[in-house]
Amino acid sequence: VKGDKLDQYKTWLASLILRDHNHPSLVMWEMMNEGGWNTWESLKELTAQLYDFAKGLDETRLILDDSGGWSIGVLNDPGNHGKTDIDDWHNYPPFDNFNDTRNLIAGLRSYDKPLVLSEFGPIPYIFNVDKVKKEWGGTEPWWMTARSTEFAGMVIQAGFEQRFYRWSLDKVFGDFTAFTEASDWYYFEGLKQQTDWMRMNPEVSGYVAWMFDST
Repeated sequence: VKGDKLDQYKTWLASLILRDHNHPSLVMWEMMNEGGWNTWESLKELTAQLYDFAKGLDETRLILDDSGGWSIGVLNDPGNHGKTDIDDWHNYPPFDNFNDTRNLIAGLRSYDKPLVLSEFGPIPYIFNVDKVKKEWGGTEPWWMTARSTEFAGMVIQAGFEQRFYRWSLDKVFGDFTAFTEASDWYYFEGLKQQTDWMRMNPEVSGYVAWMFDST
């Protein structure tokens, strides 16, 4: 990876490091998140060059090449991962399906780098439509009606309220408040199972649960 693209990344990275390198709570620098729209081959080359560049500016902190691996739910290849001080994983299995976590732990038995789960939690995320509409003056905000062509498998806001009534869930739960409270406890149980699995395995060096979003 050469030319303008690499120079731009270095400019951004240098600005961050020079601005924040004395911050007492900063422990590492992250080069990319979930590939950063790069191909797998260009990502390995790009992060290797940025690793050396970041170390040259700040040799006191860890460098993470790519948060989340190649993509969500895909384990990094331990034998061909490139330059990084630690490895990082994002894991969002569906409710009651934790094979991803089990496979992750099984694959770490002979791994040679510390691994952190920097994003994890069950999906989907359920929000209280009645409360949201009240806060927005009785109307649906744009993020409840917009359809994503990019993350169609993850974004479920469009048509959420219509499906609730079409599937007669109001007859089961009564309203969205009761529905979301039940969902919150279901999410809690899923999060607890994932956390328990990780705490029983010292191969996982740390974890950060994704519990809130900007919306």
